Amino acid sequence: MFPLVLVVLTFLVCSSDGSDVVLGILGNSAFIECQLPISNTLIWQTENGNVIAMNGRVINENSTKYLIEKQNGLRESLVIHDLTLADDNIFRCFDLKNRTFVDSTKLNVLAVSGIVKLLMMEEGPQVLIRTLLAGICVEPRTFSKPAGTHNAFTIVFLFFILYFLARAPMMNVTVTPPQPMLEGTEVTLTCEADGGKPLPEIRWFIKSTNGSVTEVNGNVTDIKYPNGTGHRTNTLRTTVTRDLYRATFICNITVSLLYQETFTVDTDVLLAPLKPEITSRDYDGSFDENSVLKVQCSSKGGRPTPTIYWLLDGNRVGDVEVVVKTHENGTATVVSNLSKQMSRVYNGSVLTCAATNRVLLDQGLPPRVANITLLASYKPNVWIEQHEYTTKLGDNVTFNCNIDANPLPYFEQLYWTNKGVMVDRKYYYLSNESDVFSLNLQDVEITDTGYYACHAVNRLGASSSEQIKLTVLYAPVCGYSSVQKVAVRLGEGAGLNCSMMASPNDVMFTWRYRQNDERITKMRATKDMRSIDHVYGVLDLTVGSQIRYGEIECHGNNTQGMSLNPCIFEIVPPGPPEIPGNCSTTVDKSQVQIKCVAGFNGGSTQHFILQKLGNIEFQTLLANDIPDFQFNSYENVTIRICAYNDDYKNIRNCAIPSEIVVYVPAFSDVPQSDPVKGEKSHKTAYIAGGVIAAFGVIIIAIIVSVLLFRRYKKVCYKVKQARFPYTTNNKLTSSLHNSYVYSQPGY
Repeated sequence: MFPLVLVVLTFLVCSSDGSDVVLGILGNSAFIECQLPISNTLIWQTENGNVIAMNGRVINENSTKYLIEKQNGLRESLVIHDLTLADDNIFRCFDLKNRTFVDSTKLNVLAVSGIVKLLMMEEGPQVLIRTLLAGICVEPRTFSKPAGTHNAFTIVFLFFILYFLARAPMMNVTVTPPQPMLEGTEVTLTCEADGGKPLPEIRWFIKSTNGSVTEVNGNVTDIKYPNGTGHRTNTLRTTVTRDLYRATFICNITVSLLYQETFTVDTDVLLAPLKPEITSRDYDGSFDENSVLKVQCSSKGGRPTPTIYWLLDGNRVGDVEVVVKTHENGTATVVSNLSKQMSRVYNGSVLTCAATNRVLLDQGLPPRVANITLLASYKPNVWIEQHEYTTKLGDNVTFNCNIDANPLPYFEQLYWTNKGVMVDRKYYYLSNESDVFSLNLQDVEITDTGYYACHAVNRLGASSSEQIKLTVLYAPVCGYSSVQKVAVRLGEGAGLNCSMMASPNDVMFTWRYRQNDERITKMRATKDMRSIDHVYGVLDLTVGSQIRYGEIECHGNNTQGMSLNPCIFEIVPPGPPEIPGNCSTTVDKSQVQIKCVAGFNGGSTQHFILQKLGNIEFQTLLANDIPDFQFNSYENVTIRICAYNDDYKNIRNCAIPSEIVVYVPAFSDVPQSDPVKGEKSHKTAYIAGGVIAAFGVIIIAIIVSVLLFRRYKKVCYKVKQARFPYTTNNKLTSSLHNSYVYSQPGY
């Protein structure tokens, strides 16, 4: 398109208003040839009538501006030196004798800069241009006007000469600050053209990496010189963005239609890293207590290669591995893998992945960051705020346990214990936030006294709270479940141990004879070191007469009141021991075990024997100091346990006989001998013998039963006549002061 414009322009400059056109370059010389013959009356003048020369001579001889040259004696030429814009005019030559013919030539003075100006100062280009212009627009007589019929070849040749001479006008492009450019900074591009008439047009364009060209507006400023030329500047100020990476700035300078020049600036942009990403798959910041956290972070788009570092609550951390990948477009991707041992203290902490490079550092900008809040998963931590509770019997009390855990335990994973035994879940309560677990005890009893603990479990482990001590205040309660028998000889003494439970344990004891409500004494309790709420009082009693045999009761009194039921002691004379009771039998095939509970010892150490019923009477099998026996039997047996003591060795009190059914091996399980070969089996004889034997056994059993029944009646009659106790199974205290007292372990 541009060459075509110059071709058209060449035709236009040579055919303006019917006059020849001569192109002159500002500051150089121009040659105008007159097409009229030389004569003494030939005059040169300007359009406004100013006469320059006559008869081949310049009017002002002192001037060096103009010069008349004669060519081969046939034509005159007007030479104009040091062209200025004022010389842009129409020059005429004519003969005073014949004004019919006037040769007018239009001088166009062009202001061209750069190489054109420099070349015009050289003799060769001057001659060439002068010759070409004269050949086109000031032709010999052989050519006729108008100039539009000039030689086309000469026109095209002149176009190329002008085009190539105008390729590099005097211009200057500067970039401030100098490259490389930093993303985010402001850059100034200045395109200048010095000289020109008219002033050149300067435009800025941006060519992106995809090839699209967009014009951008700069700030144009002009400076005009006295000679009519000027200096034009187009200043483009823009902020460097990522879109300018590998883009091209283009400055386009156009001088009228003759000259067009472009100047390109290929951008060298340094890019800040993009915001990093924590790229671990579906990572939400959660971790298990005491685990190793492994997380990955990547940053893309940085140039130069960015640096990645890790922060935990603002402090540098990390055992990291870094991988760098450089891309074809010159940017880099950095991947950092963090490995760190984690604990519960990091719950709620902020983990930061930070990426930076020279672009950010040189501008004093903070790094690009990605944050994630850490969420620890840990086993429960349970604690209580109150360690002791005191309540009264029958009141309600509530314990609260605080829970810190992630994940929080389910209701089924929480429980309370009292002295190591789990409390009934019907008393549990869990808050809506699941962080307070309560135990609501209603209508508390004495057995609720103790040490409670809260327990919580989740997938990471279990935890227990400190103990809560619950003290239940109640009036004294007797520690015995039944009447305590004490054997004392007439005229001797015994110590009665009254055991009670009470809270508080500051108990006052009172003793009385039950038969006449006679008060014996009043004494303060002695504390039992085995239990904080267990106390006892000891009464030294002497049986001076028969009337002192009988029952004595013991009462306790504390701040909560008097005992509801007293402890009762029965004072009796020494005698045989009571019959063992509450017997239980265990049979495992042929092995038999029988256990009984010893009765009152009668006042001296008692012993036990195991008897088995023979054909007519009981026979002793085993003897022991406790009513506990083991034996083997391969047939059903009837047994009993009897008791006697050291003072009454000849009197034995026996429990009711018990029939024990044991495992009898089947006939096939008993080893059999092989039959004799050739001996004939007589099955009929065997059957008959078996029937007869069965009848015999039945008759013998009837006789034995009658005999046993008679013997049993005699024994029972003797026991009744002796008036010995036979039904008690009581807990008695130890012997004091030569009295015979049943002793139970633990008292």
